Amino acid sequence: MDTLIDEQSTGSNGAARRGLEFGQSGHGLEFRRVQRRISVTPPKRAIRFGGLTLDEASKSVLWNGQRLTLPHNEHRLLVELLRNAGRIVGHHELSATLSMSRNLLDERIQRLRLQLRRRGIPCIPCTVDGIGYLLWRR
Repeated sequence: MDTLIDEQSTGSNGAARRGLEFGQSGHGLEFRRVQRRISVTPPKRAIRFGGLTLDEASKSVLWNGQRLTLPHNEHRLLVELLRNAGRIVGHHELSATLSMSRNLLDERIQRLRLQLRRRGIPCIPCTVDGIGYLLWRR
């Protein structure tokens, strides 16, 4: 059975689309109105910064084309910093997004710096005193 879908859409989490479903019945071609719920998601993209690439679809981080393996919390932190590459991310914003206390966030930033330096990656999170963090390329 095929469905023809028009472009009328409503809804916040998805789009309610109306269309005509058609198929064979005992008395000939039959049309009936159907309503389908189709989830609308923005296309995933890749974010590149100083040799690092964030694949938004898989949430994987690549360094010069090779998958970068980090502990879970450091990975989440790097993903958020890459999503905000080029701008300062406030302590409170980052803590809330990652559900971490400020002390835990500071500790994870230190660990992430160490992990990146060990691998020779020139992009490191820098502290902007009293404001937050910035992913910086040396």
